[in-house]
Amino acid sequence: MSTEGKGPDVPNLRGVSKLALNKKMPISADKGREATGGALRRELGLFSATAVVIGSLIGSGILVAPSLVYKYSDSVGVSLLMWLGAGLAAIIEALCFAELAALVPEAGGDYAYLCAAADTMGRPGDFVAFMSVWGRILMSDPMAAALQSLTFTSYALRLVYPSCDPPYEATVLVAVAFTTLATGLNAISLATSANLQNTLAVAKVVMLTSIIVTGIVAASTGTNHINGPFLSPDTTAGGLLEALFAALLCVHGAPSICYIGEEIKKPFYTIPRALILGVVIVTFLYILTNVAYFVVLESEAIVASEATALIFAEESWGVAGAVIISVIASISTFGTLSLGFFSNSRLGFAAARRGHLPSFLSLISVKSSVPVISTLFRGLCAVAFTAMGSVESVVSSLQLVAALFNILTSLAQARLRFTMKDVPRPFSVPCFLVFITFALNLILIIVKVMHATDYVIFIVLGIVLLSGIVVYVVFHVWKCVFPYMSDVSTFLQKLFVCEPCAHISMKEERSYSLPPEKATSQTVAHENLTPLSLSISDALRKRSIVTRF
Repeated sequence: MSTEGKGPDVPNLRGVSKLALNKKMPISADKGREATGGALRRELGLFSATAVVIGSLIGSGILVAPSLVYKYSDSVGVSLLMWLGAGLAAIIEALCFAELAALVPEAGGDYAYLCAAADTMGRPGDFVAFMSVWGRILMSDPMAAALQSLTFTSYALRLVYPSCDPPYEATVLVAVAFTTLATGLNAISLATSANLQNTLAVAKVVMLTSIIVTGIVAASTGTNHINGPFLSPDTTAGGLLEALFAALLCVHGAPSICYIGEEIKKPFYTIPRALILGVVIVTFLYILTNVAYFVVLESEAIVASEATALIFAEESWGVAGAVIISVIASISTFGTLSLGFFSNSRLGFAAARRGHLPSFLSLISVKSSVPVISTLFRGLCAVAFTAMGSVESVVSSLQLVAALFNILTSLAQARLRFTMKDVPRPFSVPCFLVFITFALNLILIIVKVMHATDYVIFIVLGIVLLSGIVVYVVFHVWKCVFPYMSDVSTFLQKLFVCEPCAHISMKEERSYSLPPEKATSQTVAHENLTPLSLSISDALRKRSIVTRF
């Protein structure tokens, strides 16, 4: 393991195959921008970026969560207000991430922002950044993928076992098979992943639109079950919080686009627009979908059912409706599963490129520039959790873990307002919006901890924390090295035809992403800033200690 210095950032060539060394790959999609080693390609435009946001937001939650929101809110009006509030919270979160993505357009999302904020904090800041990616890689990310695959399997096998629960073995095998399929599809090429996400995002929008149109037709024919009080005096503060959290769970995930920041064209403009556009569209669809539920279904049916969409389909479209919804729900859930491999696999890639994880995870395909090793690694972790069986007891508390990471991101954003205050920002949000995001996540954590009935999540958090401390001390403080790591890296490069990934300088990045008149002025501004006249990774590593496995 070696320690990075302050010099120019050069890809770690230890164990690099001759094929990768002898090949020059463009550092982006632009001609003439070349560097030894490969680079992620910018191939995603505004439509694909918006499709990623929509696909990450619309999952199976909108098919089941409305019953929980209505149950806790105790009235139609409050229920719709909770969905509106969740949408506004998602928009605020999207605005905050849009600023960060425009400021640090790197792969890795909130992990990259945390590294940027920890730049001047030395070893403590580096430790916090390492622990954040350690917790995501080993716990929240693979368990979320396992839950998505199991949820997909439950809907898919309902077509085969309509009147009983499917066998445990069948559930696990189907979940593992489709997890492997999602991994393979996203390891082929960026174009394949983008086309898949675009198609599935359109399918999800069509699904919700069909529900909304059905509600409109029902209302026009005289069917209307919105006969209860619009606002109920029996609604409690605790019920409002539970209803809001249930709705928030359905609109969480838009920042997934930030993980692929290095693969989006003109990220300084595309990411903010895609985030805002995608969240607004989904919020609008969610509210209208709930109105359709209330028009067609009676309130007692909504509360009694755990799958509101299935009851809605049976009531509106007959017995075949449940089959149709099961198929659509399966497609929707598989889309969310596939999107996780498309975006979140860049987290391990980014951490490996910075030296927090083994360097072979930062290898990218010579042909497609996809971080294939990191994608396959995420697939293996997800399969391991899926093969263990049901993970709902732990994954049900993943909202708590996500809130913890969001708090760290809010603190990082506040710190970057001071440490990078002279950096031109194409997009900026008021400070009070950052505070609102921080406060909402803090309240969520407090409520979840106070009302916790299953303490497995805290045990898992403790184990992950202790293991992360041990790994950091052994490999980053004591600088121990795994034997034959160089041979493993060379073998993987030859097997998958991969190469190390080069870094893009911030000056070059802004010259590429901004219009010519703005690029010139902002490039001059960056040349006057010592940290940012170097590469992005140099700026983030200048005062922090970064080591490699």
